Amino acid sequence: SLHTLVQMVAAGIGVTLVPRLAVDARIALGADISLSRLAAPASRQIGLAWRRTSLRAKEFQMFASVLRRPGGVA
Repeated sequence: SLHTLVQMVAAGIGVTLVPRLAVDARIALGADISLSRLAAPASRQIGLAWRRTSLRAKEFQMFASVLRRPGGVA
């Protein structure tokens, strides 16, 4: 969990990355740690998988095509 990661950092075990939403939700409140934002926005690549025999395969394919659009979904 994110809370566990923050506590491990506070205990001196290492460093971690946390989502901005977690920082905004004050997940580190009371922990003796320093927070620093990354200079550039982080990005990630994701994949979408579904069972070949799924009755919703067409909907999943449509969703995948939306994700492939420039800018993805907002």
